[in-house]
Amino acid sequence: MAERNHSVWRRTSNKPRPELRPGQLLGIYFPDSAEEPDGGDYTHMALYTGNGTIAHNFLGTILHEKLGDFIRRSGCNLREVIALKEERKKANGGKSAKR
Repeated sequence: MAERNHSVWRRTSNKPRPELRPGQLLGIYFPDSAEEPDGGDYTHMALYTGNGTIAHNFLGTILHEKLGDFIRRSGCNLREVIALKEERKKANGGKSAKR
């Protein structure tokens, strides 16, 4: 799956976070998570569905909620925005972007 996706934004970059687009994956880190990131930057994933809303799995239940509300309630932070490679191709006028 990694070959088909690319990072649009990382928290460690100096760039401001771009406007989120439906279908992008969000890498989220919970500081108090019992799960170790295992060398990664996040402990949780969510799907951006548009209009400020995400869908994510919490204890086996798919929840739909506003991203801002989720971040405030949970104390987590957004670490990465990931998009399908096709989205990158569209952004480059239909041409594949070089890595």
